[in-house]
Amino acid sequence: MNGVVKSVKQYARTFIPAMTREQYVALVMEQLGINDEMALAKVAVAMVQRFADKQKEGTEELVKQLENIVEQLKKS
Repeated sequence: MNGVVKSVKQYARTFIPAMTREQYVALVMEQLGINDEMALAKVAVAMVQRFADKQKEGTEELVKQLENIVEQLKKS
């Protein structure tokens, strides 16, 4: 819980999330059985492809960001 705010005549609690959106999606994917290397790779490729199909521009920047993430994972 984060705090309390007043809304007209009532008070309401405010909450902060316990995990990020990305962490939640990872948890749901794991619960759905998408947790081996090949399945994760296929999901990542499908998501990048959907992004590329919608955006038409900016795909190169996305690929660079993904490459940076891969390099960071290799180092750790």
